[in-house]
Amino acid sequence: MSTNDRKGVNDRKGVNPKSLENLRLGAEARNKDKQRTNLTLLPDTVRWLKGCGNASDKVDELVTEARKNLFSQNQTDVVSELREKIKNLENQLQNETSRADEYLKNQFKAVDILKEALKLKANAGGAIKDQIKKVIALIDDL
Repeated sequence: MSTNDRKGVNDRKGVNPKSLENLRLGAEARNKDKQRTNLTLLPDTVRWLKGCGNASDKVDELVTEARKNLFSQNQTDVVSELREKIKNLENQLQNETSRADEYLKNQFKAVDILKEALKLKANAGGAIKDQIKKVIALIDDL
């Protein structure tokens, strides 16, 4: 059968214009990448979907939006958790920095006290002991 013969047969049979349109659009437009499934839906949902045109496309659209929102919500939660952790780490760093500054100040004080103790006469045992006690107290505070 030649191409012309087929055309004549198609004209007599009356080819559905939607079939020709689907062939023109290609496989993707014909949803060849989709899977057919049966769902049990509430009657209100079925009525609403029927009013939306292509129910399958509408379900795909709603699922896509739900995934975006879920991803966006999860991302927002993760960002919030990370910000909280960063804030806690900044506070810990500030506390440790303050402690390190205090430690350094006490070290300088201890050195100054010991320098003063070195200036005392050898027979001033009581005064030297007092200076050493001050240094020990500073070290204990660390």
